[in-house]
Parts: sequence; structure tokens; C-alpha cells
Amino acid sequence: MEIIAKMMADFLVSKNCIKEEERAICQYGYEVLISTIVGYTIVLLLSVLSGSLKEGIVFLVVFVITRMYTGGYHAQTYLACNLCLAMTFLIYESVVYILKESGGSTIFLFLMLTVYCVCTIWFAPIENPNKILTVQKKKKCRKISQALMAFWSVSGIMLVLKHSEIGIMIIVTLFMVAILMIKEIYGREAVSK
Repeated sequence: MEIIAKMMADFLVSKNCIKEEERAICQYGYEVLISTIVGYTIVLLLSVLSGSLKEGIVFLVVFVITRMYTGGYHAQTYLACNLCLAMTFLIYESVVYILKESGGSTIFLFLMLTVYCVCTIWFAPIENPNKILTVQKKKKCRKISQALMAFWSVSGIMLVLKHSEIGIMIIVTLFMVAILMIKEIYGREAVSK
């Protein structure tokens, strides 16, 4: 990823599209973009291979939109990030399968949703160490993360009450976001000790 991103940034400098001093920023942007595309492609491939494309799409939509504003676990490398995303998706897919097969315990889903809501209220937004937020941006992310929390929670609950599998998928995805938030918060504390 780094080699491809470097080549792309070098190309833009050679064509005078960006200045030399912007090369590093451009390269970093391409690295993030390529890593993101790879991660999403892995999730979609895993969902196609397991015959659960709908689950993969719901996961990506809810996960990506929510994580943009709540933040959460950030791996040290792009490889670790994509492996973490793949593992998160596989765990999500397993939990969704178990809940669908067992009729989706409403109490268990409610507990999962409660964990997500508590984490969002207490922790969001969690900053990426590579992208520090201004006070104004933190406030904005906090408001949006709480608005999304309300939207996803109501949507998930209503769909579960209507016996829709999508409600289960939404709630399990939110729970996975909460787990990654907890991992980041308590992982930082463990490192700082």
C-alpha cells in the first residue's frame, strides 16, 4: 500500500498537480484510501463467500457511518487494521447467525444495544492518534454520534419488533462498534501504565 501510495504521490508531483511539500500528506491520504478500499473489499468478499451479502452491506453501512463519528480502536499498521476489520466482521456474522437461528433473543439484543449506548455517551468521540480533533470538531462529532445512536437504536428496535433480520444486524453491528471503543479506551490505559 505504501509503495503504491508513494508512486501516486510522486506522479502528482511530477505532473505539477501538487507541490513537493504536499507529497507526504498526499501519500498518507492515498495510503488511507487504499487501505479503506482493501478493508471494505475484504468484508464484501467474506460476505459473498459465506452467502451473506445482505449482512455484509448492512454491517458496512452501519459500521462505517457510526465509526466516522464515534471513533474506536486504531491499529498500528494497515495490515493489522484490515485483519481487525475482517475479524470483527466474522464475529459479527457469527453472532447474527446464532441470533437469527435462535429467534433473536430480545433481551440479549437490548443488552447489546445498551452497551453501545453507554459507550457512545461516555466515550464518543474517541480520537485517532494520527488525527487530533479540535474542541469544535469534538463537539460536532459528539452531537452527531448521539444523533446516530438514537437513529440506529430506534431503527434496530423497531425492526426487531417487526421480526426483521436487519434489526438484528444493526444492533449486532453497533455492539461491535462498542467493543472496539472499549478496546481503544482500555488499550490506551494498559499502554500508559
